[in-house]
Amino acid sequence: ADGIAYPVDGLTLTFGPLVRLADQRFSETYFGITPEESQASGLEAFQPNGGVTGAGVVFAARYLFNERWGVEGAATWDRFLNDAADSPIVEQGSEDQYSLTIGLTRRISLDF
Repeated sequence: ADGIAYPVDGLTLTFGPLVRLADQRFSETYFGITPEESQASGLEAFQPNGGVTGAGVVFAARYLFNERWGVEGAATWDRFLNDAADSPIVEQGSEDQYSLTIGLTRRISLDF
């Protein structure tokens, strides 16, 4: 469901929704608090379920300098949802999460 634009040669822009899914094991690892951790941290014990943990939007750009080299970047905003948002860990911070990434790319071809 992303919107894609090619405003100039070599540049690709994308914009679209972002949904984060997790199984119970992941959710327990990053959002859960065991009774032992609760006692040590003072945070309430919490056992989350899996499912949708967040949703938001992402804007990305890719520019190819030539056939092999390029640069990519993305800016995202998402919000924790459901059990992830209810976690005492998240409640210590913010339900809104932002990220900015940038990277250099190199296309590799194996010519046999």
